[in-house]
Amino acid sequence: MPNAQECQPIADAISALQKQEQAQLAKIADLAGADKWSAMQNLGVIRQQISQQRAALDKCNQQHAADLNISVDVTDVPGATGTNRVARLWKLASSQQTVQQTATIQKASVTFPGVLGPARQSFGVTIEGTDDPGVNGPDFRSGPLPPAPTPPADDSVGQVEIVVLSPFDITAELLAQAAPPLPIQSSAGGISFSVTTLQFTVANGAIGLAATGNASGLGVNSTFSFQSTAQIAPSYSMSPSKILEISPSTSPKLSMTGLAGSIMQAFASTISNVLDTAVFQQLGLILNNFITKQVASSLGLSILPSGSVLSIRRLQGGANGLSVAPVLGAFGTVLSDFQPTPIPAVARLIGLTVQPASISTGDPANLTAQGTVTLDRPASANDKAVQVSVDRSELVAISPIPVLIPAGKTSATFVASGILQSLTSSAVVDATVTASLADQSLTAPLAVRPETPTTPPASGGFTTMGPGTTSSSVPSSGTQTTGGPGTLQTQTAGVQTVGGSTGVQTTGGTGVAISPSPCPCTPAGQIIVNIGSGSVSADDDSRDESTG
Repeated sequence: MPNAQECQPIADAISALQKQEQAQLAKIADLAGADKWSAMQNLGVIRQQISQQRAALDKCNQQHAADLNISVDVTDVPGATGTNRVARLWKLASSQQTVQQTATIQKASVTFPGVLGPARQSFGVTIEGTDDPGVNGPDFRSGPLPPAPTPPADDSVGQVEIVVLSPFDITAELLAQAAPPLPIQSSAGGISFSVTTLQFTVANGAIGLAATGNASGLGVNSTFSFQSTAQIAPSYSMSPSKILEISPSTSPKLSMTGLAGSIMQAFASTISNVLDTAVFQQLGLILNNFITKQVASSLGLSILPSGSVLSIRRLQGGANGLSVAPVLGAFGTVLSDFQPTPIPAVARLIGLTVQPASISTGDPANLTAQGTVTLDRPASANDKAVQVSVDRSELVAISPIPVLIPAGKTSATFVASGILQSLTSSAVVDATVTASLADQSLTAPLAVRPETPTTPPASGGFTTMGPGTTSSSVPSSGTQTTGGPGTLQTQTAGVQTVGGSTGVQTTGGTGVAISPSPCPCTPAGQIIVNIGSGSVSADDDSRDESTG
C-alpha cells in the first residue's frame, strides 16, 4: 500500500537510516576489538531509530489514509437474501447526508479510494443487497466512522459483520398497541386541542390515520375529525436508533363542526400540521423501540450487543400488517465475539385442557371434569403453582387451588365439579376456566347443565314406575318392586309407587304410596296424604284440610 503524501518525509528518513545500517554492517566485518564493539553499538542505535520511524509512518498513514478497505462478512439466517451487495460512502453534515461514492462488494471486500483524511468521523458507510428487488433498506449503517486508532492497534473499520435475521410481522393489533397514549394534547396559534380517539390502517406500505377530538380557543369549543396518510420506510440515517422513517405523504384533512368550527377554520392548516407531527413522530419512536425489543427477544437477549446497529432491509405492507426483515451489523468482531448474559430459563404455561367439556350439577355420571395444566419445560426445584379459577363459581368448584406442578414435571391435573342446584334450568351455562402463571393466562370453555340430583336422597324421596309396578326405596336396601294393579304398599321411610290408574292413596309414617285404582274411601282423582297425625285431602277442584 503506498504511503500517504503527508507521510513521505518519514518514509524518506527510514530509507536513509536503512542505508546507514547497511554501511555499518559492512564496516563491522573488517574491525576488531574496541572498534568493532563501538561499531556494533552504533548499529543498534540506527536500528532503534528505524523502528521508531516505522511506527511514526504507520501512525501517519492511518491518519492520512488515502483508501478505506473494508472486508464484509455476511451471515444469512433465512438463506435466501442473495450474495450481491453494494457499499456507499456518505458525507455527513449537521442536517443532511449525501452519497460520495458507490462501490460494488467483490470477493467480500470493498475499497473507497482517496476520500478519507484526518476527519474521517465526518463520513459514514452503508451496505445494501441488490439481488432482491423487494429490498428497500440497508443491510448495514455505520453511523459516523470512529477515529483512526493509534498503531499498532487494529482498525475495526476494516471489517464489517452482517447478520441477516428472519422476518416478522407487525400486525394491526400490534400497530394499535404502538399507538401513542391518549389523550394527545398540544396547541397552535392560540388553539388548544386534545386527540381522544386514534385509528391506524396499513395499506401498500403507508399508514392511514383517523383521529377525533376537541379544540378550544378564541372563546369557542369545537369537536374535530382528522385524517392523514404517512409513508413508512427503512431508514438510511446514520443515527443508529432511527430504524424507520415516517413522513406524511398527503395533505392532512381537518374538519370542525358548527359555528365554532367555522371560526377556527382559519387555523385548520396549522392545527393539522401540528397534529400530523405530534401523532406520527410519537408513532415512529414507539415502533422503533418495539422493533428493537422484538429482535432482541427473538435472539434470546434482553438488549442488543453494544456497538451493533439494527437496520431494516425490507419493509412491506401486506394482509397481516407490516412485514419487517431486520439485519444486525457492526464493525470489527462485535457480533462474533459477543457473549450474551444467560437469561434464566423460566417455565411458561403452554397448555390448559378440560375434559369432558360439559358437566352436570346433578347427574353423578357427568358431575366432574378433569383439567390439565402444562408447562413448556419441567418445573424447577420448587413446585410451580398455577392458579386456576372459573367465572361461574356458583355452578363449578375447582380443586385443588392452586394446582401444584411437582419439580421435574411438566403438568398436573385438577378437578372441576358441578355444584348441586336447588332449582333447575333448561339452559346450558357457558363457563370459562382460567389458568394463570405469572403474567400468562390460558382459558378453556366448560358447558354446565344446572340440574337437581337424579338419584334418591337418603330419605323421603319418591320414584315413579310404570303401570302395575310398586317400588319401595329404602336407604339401606336400595329399590324393591312388588305387586300388580291395585296393590298398596306402605313404608316408614322412602318411596312406594304403583302406577296404572288415576286413583292415588298414601298412608303411613313418612312414606308415600300411590295406587293405580281408587280405594273405597278415596274417589278417583283425589289424593290423601297422611303424615304423622295429620292428613291432607285434595281433588281436582277443591282442597279440604283436617287434623286429628
